[in-house]
Amino acid sequence: MFPLLVSGLGLIVFAVSGVYAGSRAWESNIRYSRAVQHEATQARDLSFQAYGNKTDAIKSRGISGYEQLPNAEYHYHNGSSRSIHRRWFGIAQDSGSRFWPQGNIKVCFEQAVWGSDSKSTEEILRGPLEEARGLWRDKGLDDDEGWFKWDVQDDKKWCSDRYNRPNFLLVLYAGPGVTNMLTTAGMGPNLSPDNPDNTYEKLGPRMVLSDVLTMGHRNVVANYAHEMGHSWGLHHEHQNSDWWAEAWSGEPRSNYFFGDGSFFCERLADYAAAVARIDESNMSDFDKGKEKVKLCHNRDIAAYWSFAGGINYLPVLLLLLLLLYI
Repeated sequence: MFPLLVSGLGLIVFAVSGVYAGSRAWESNIRYSRAVQHEATQARDLSFQAYGNKTDAIKSRGISGYEQLPNAEYHYHNGSSRSIHRRWFGIAQDSGSRFWPQGNIKVCFEQAVWGSDSKSTEEILRGPLEEARGLWRDKGLDDDEGWFKWDVQDDKKWCSDRYNRPNFLLVLYAGPGVTNMLTTAGMGPNLSPDNPDNTYEKLGPRMVLSDVLTMGHRNVVANYAHEMGHSWGLHHEHQNSDWWAEAWSGEPRSNYFFGDGSFFCERLADYAAAVARIDESNMSDFDKGKEKVKLCHNRDIAAYWSFAGGINYLPVLLLLLLLLYI
């Protein structure tokens, strides 16, 4: 995901051993010119046009007054001809998912307590999450005109009603020392509360958060801001299939960032555990070999084997993406 909080593209992430998505290694130290900053702000604003083109609710801070310069159309770096235009993408309305009305997220915390001091999930997570919302606000995503609110619901009875569940974000704590974070992109599909196969937890959008400092940006507030971006429908920038070679994207192309020699799947932190699950399966040795190859090429296969690294790095396919400035 390329939210409002980071800039630059660094291939070094795939050469670092034991990393999960959101690693700080993904961020490079590139500093954009004023022209490119202006372009980035325009692209950022357009990222939220699906919410009704409410660009006046997304105020640019300090750089909106610059004129667009000729060299702002494309920004080349790392020897690439890729434009910054392609670096913002997320869900589309017709992708089977849903956007939050006007970007306003209704939030409920799971009813659980943790540790010897019996702290609730809300007591553990609410403060850092509100700080994370502040990071987005500081970068221009205001909520002072009725848009993009982070609205915690205090009515616990309302939150526990499964018939309300499809319409609020359920925030869950991964648990002390647990390295697991995931967030539904947008509101997710509209599932029926009448179907008993749809459990309360998975009936609507959810956000699972960890406070382990070895994850992601190695900063809890920054990690939560990253996950908040997923709630608004943004994907990881590096999962845009346009960045990937044909063996991963399914599309013939000669110009790409990620492929043989630039993506080292086996160095992702939980690769060995996923391979072990394949080895322990009842598949034939031949099929196990094929599955291990797919594990590093197909995001759905990575998800099947609970391979978090693959889920967070492999390109998002078979999804209508909101690609900007194309």
